[in-house]
Amino acid sequence: MNRIALFALPLTLILLAPAGAQDVSLSSERGSSVVTFHLRGESVIARATTAAVADLRVIGLAGWPGLAATWTETAAEGTQAWYAISTDGTRVDRTTPTQYDVLLRYDTFDPLLRTPQVPGALSARPGNRLWIVQWWTQGLETYRSAVRSLGADIHLYLGHHAQVVEVDASQIAALRNLPCVRWVGEFHPAYKLDAALLEFQRRGYLDQPSIAVNLLTTRRGPAGQGPVGAGIEALGGHVFHQSPETHLMSATLDLAGLVALARMDEVQWIDPWGGIGTDMAVARTFFGADYAEALGGLDGTGVRGEIHDVGTDLTHPELSGAIAHGAPGSASHGTKVAGEVFATGLDPQARGLCPSGTAIITDANRYVGSRYAHTMQSVDPSGIYQAVFLTSSVGNPWTTTYSSISQNLDLIVFDSHLLHCQSQSNQGTQMSRPEAWAKNVVSVGGVNHINTVSKADDLWLGASIGPAADGRIKPNFAAFYDAVYTTDLGGGYAAAFGGTSAATPLVGGAFGLFHQMWHAGGFGNPTGTSVFQSRPKETLARAMMTASATQWSFNGPSHNLTRVHQGWGHPDLKKLHDHRARTFWVNETDVLANLQSTEWNLDVLPGAPELKVALVWADPAGTTSSTRHRINDLDLKVTSPTGTVFVGNVGLLSANYSAAGGSTDDVNTEECVFVRLPAAGVWRVEVIAADVNQDGHVETTAIDVDYALAVLGAEGTPLSSAFDIELTSSGAGLGDGHLGLTAIPTGTTQGYCLFSFATSQVLGTGSFIGLVPDFSTWVCLASPRRTGSVLHWSWPAPSSIFPANDFDAPAGFFTLAAGTTMDGMAIALDASWTVRGTTPVRRVTF
Repeated sequence: MNRIALFALPLTLILLAPAGAQDVSLSSERGSSVVTFHLRGESVIARATTAAVADLRVIGLAGWPGLAATWTETAAEGTQAWYAISTDGTRVDRTTPTQYDVLLRYDTFDPLLRTPQVPGALSARPGNRLWIVQWWTQGLETYRSAVRSLGADIHLYLGHHAQVVEVDASQIAALRNLPCVRWVGEFHPAYKLDAALLEFQRRGYLDQPSIAVNLLTTRRGPAGQGPVGAGIEALGGHVFHQSPETHLMSATLDLAGLVALARMDEVQWIDPWGGIGTDMAVARTFFGADYAEALGGLDGTGVRGEIHDVGTDLTHPELSGAIAHGAPGSASHGTKVAGEVFATGLDPQARGLCPSGTAIITDANRYVGSRYAHTMQSVDPSGIYQAVFLTSSVGNPWTTTYSSISQNLDLIVFDSHLLHCQSQSNQGTQMSRPEAWAKNVVSVGGVNHINTVSKADDLWLGASIGPAADGRIKPNFAAFYDAVYTTDLGGGYAAAFGGTSAATPLVGGAFGLFHQMWHAGGFGNPTGTSVFQSRPKETLARAMMTASATQWSFNGPSHNLTRVHQGWGHPDLKKLHDHRARTFWVNETDVLANLQSTEWNLDVLPGAPELKVALVWADPAGTTSSTRHRINDLDLKVTSPTGTVFVGNVGLLSANYSAAGGSTDDVNTEECVFVRLPAAGVWRVEVIAADVNQDGHVETTAIDVDYALAVLGAEGTPLSSAFDIELTSSGAGLGDGHLGLTAIPTGTTQGYCLFSFATSQVLGTGSFIGLVPDFSTWVCLASPRRTGSVLHWSWPAPSSIFPANDFDAPAGFFTLAAGTTMDGMAIALDASWTVRGTTPVRRVTF
């Protein structure tokens, strides 16, 4: 390409003159309000809008190279708050609309507009050390470090943009003066109480002299539980259970003692206690187990799974070889559950999904110690159990809320990495086992199959359903709710076991066979000497099962088999087995800091029936006093070869397949994109760490997250063989540059290279095929097609001409300020102007 073609770009494409000091300004240009970040060496437009912009606030902290700003925009539809963040002072990482409601169960409120009315008996008193701190933007570790420098400890995350911190009242004024802090208010005792306990306080009496409660300590383990236990005893109460490895304790107190307990800074939450309750030959064919065994030899050999129930008949001939974990009990319910997974098939109708596996039997009412310690024994690599999954068809009393039990189980799964399957229950409403509301748990609903393999007669009748109270998709999967033939107490059999008690072990058994498939290296994965040693992260097991699940057809949120009745569908071992060579996966090996992202290029072959992408991450235990229980937020974005963008979970509440476009999901800890009849070519899958509030990757000291990704119907394409654009420069303002294209798609006759100096957003998240378009982008698109042009090029081209030959600009070629950043991408077209492929968006700094 020649210099004339390049300099056809007008001088207005050059960035604003570099600013001397970091700041943010508001200006009016051509009828638009423009928010500009003046960063080191350049100025970047963070937001241009026709709305009226006001209330610009700039946030900086001593020693922080970054910068943030907030403002409001008023248009015909109303007023909207916005913020933008530059984490390191060289680029704008995120620009986004936001809101400031504090999401408490007690009340939802914007604290600058109003605060809740709290009864005097349940309000904070002098000496209180627990406070809510709300940030102006999403929380950043820089903000949290500033708060810690005042002697504060940060305990809990609250939406939106808030934390519960422990600090002496003498530091509150200094806390409020931090530029990043929007509001500080007391974390009242009322905020720590479940609605039922608040009602007891309102009416002023209990139905009995004392009440049994679960409570969560503010600090984890003995350091937090010791003072609370002593306080309960001093109040005349009694601690009857505690989990010394977590936050959970159980105690009895009278009404006055309950209030005094809520006043303790060492306590974060209290809710009612309740005991454990139960949830009461076609299955093997329906879930693909017979097929997977016939073609892949999958029979559960080497698989060890835990049956967490209320007693199992260890003498049943079908369960020979079962191992008791803790004191055994014998009951019909647990015997039925165990048989669905591990029955050897002496009666062929009762043959379980893993007939050659080993059952580990736990009686939920009889083992000694905490569930946390018990679970850690199950995954001890030097122990005798070495379980790869657990299935539980029992649980604590029904609720619609995320409780202390939910929080405790989230923590157990997060630490143990043991895949947990949990029955949703059988109430026909959202009333469910609290264990099923845990984010890190596989919750299982039920669909009546009328004892046939066909789905045509399937329907939902009485299983408990989602969504969770905070809007999360639950259950995760569904299975048979009726007519399951299985083992029973006394060496016999049950002909019609049902409920989610029956559905859950079917899903657990499917996970067992997945682990056997993984141990065999069926997905091109590394393996160990045993199924346990080979096992992937539990998040990847969930992602793989989600991506390979078969859905019941439905249309609309009111359909009988809608998303929150069936979850992601039912496990399909046949599909998983058949697609093992066309499945791409990430096993928590990619680690992202806040606002970082990773992209993957994946190849879809012509004629593929569907593309299914599942993103799953293990989330730290949620905040029970909040109405939002997600802590860290990751976003999934999938771009087709033609530039169509799909965002995680958009459209999936109402249909089997995703809708294009839409807003990102900030509620769920699983995000999916399902595309029917995907276009052949290279698809781009991006994972974005949109909001990291707590460490999700504890293997390092940094505050970061990892994740699992499974893509069914595609395989990874090496970057060297994928259509891509190369943009490089020596930097330091030398004015040189390199531009090249690789692997131009077959059938291409022409194409564009598009550029933009609007580099304010996370790379690749713009509205125009990942690019944030500016005036230079439209100049590129308006350029005529010419041989050798880097803007609108012809293909094929002579070997010495772009794009067959890379374009290299010598030093001084570009008149750009040092540190200027530019994004670029390419589109390949055929003779009929059909898109043959798009490259990722790349960024260069001059």
